[in-house]
Amino acid sequence: MIVDINYQAIQQKINQKKDKIILVVSNEFLKDANYFCREDTGETKRSGIRFSLLANGKIIWKTDYVRKIYYFGTPVKDRNPNASLMWGHKAKDKNMAKYQTIADAIARSD
Repeated sequence: MIVDINYQAIQQKINQKKDKIILVVSNEFLKDANYFCREDTGETKRSGIRFSLLANGKIIWKTDYVRKIYYFGTPVKDRNPNASLMWGHKAKDKNMAKYQTIADAIARSD
């Protein structure tokens, strides 16, 4: 008896699921992080949407001042009552179980 295993097809399926997991989880993370993002004009939130490379798992907020407002100061909560420092870290800490559940569901799907 000979069993032929198509490793190339298996690897292709794994890669397809991996790519989908990265894209879906990255999109969900950006949404969750922007929930906590400091907001004055909304440019920082919009920059996350414009500059992030979701398919690569890279979330990027790109303004001249983003590093400063991410780590320092006191978030003004009049425009976003959920605003906080280190909004990406806060989203990750709060939602990691959800991201794992999403990844597991995609990995198990046909």
